[in-house]
Amino acid sequence: MVLGLLGFIGAMFLSLLPPRYRERFVPNGAPGLARAAWVSGFVQLIGALVFLIVRLYTFLQPSADQTATAMVMYFPNDRMPFAQAVTGAGIVTLANFSFQPAHMFAYYFLVEGIVRILSAGISGQPVGTLPLYVVSGIHGWIEPRWRERQMGERVADEVLSGDGGKTHELKILSCRPKPDWHRNITVRYEDTFYQMFKEEAGPPLRPFVYYLRKPPLGHLIVVIRDYSPTDVLRKKELDWASTEPHH
Repeated sequence: MVLGLLGFIGAMFLSLLPPRYRERFVPNGAPGLARAAWVSGFVQLIGALVFLIVRLYTFLQPSADQTATAMVMYFPNDRMPFAQAVTGAGIVTLANFSFQPAHMFAYYFLVEGIVRILSAGISGQPVGTLPLYVVSGIHGWIEPRWRERQMGERVADEVLSGDGGKTHELKILSCRPKPDWHRNITVRYEDTFYQMFKEEAGPPLRPFVYYLRKPPLGHLIVVIRDYSPTDVLRKKELDWASTEPHH
């Protein structure tokens, strides 16, 4: 029971994460994650609401009394009654309370808690907290550029002939990964069709090695990728993201 409770509390914290980080621990549709997100959103909502109520109680009345006293002292000729001064001061103090930075953060987390509750309860989709989505967005912008820099200069692919079809027809060494190459697509090179069936690590300049062979007779061609060794020089997108080999 204790382990189950600890696991549920952990799932509540995981539900705060954007999918980029959350899916490293659990798949997005993991059982119980939507319920944990609902409870997490409810706790967030109640926490923000309690914070605002406590702050309102401790902030509003003393500030209003001080402001009213100051108004009576500085405007004695207006013969302003203290009760009227308190009313006017209360409005000013409430406006001051509303625009305090800590209170504005609390308003946001209150609204976000409602959104997270509705998302988890209606659609079953856990929604994380926006500040972590900002972090994820910055991470997503920096990481591919950092990896691109780490991979070094782009050079054209090296295409080597195979062993006459015994194991492979072509061996392609590339400086960048080809995440869209897998067994279910057909590669067209110099008007000949090939099928990528294996990849491995290679030398530093061209560390991505692909083995191609002609598809067997009767192979259904559904998706075709036209290939040129200089494609890697013309590509503008950062294509490093999927560097895990396909098996």
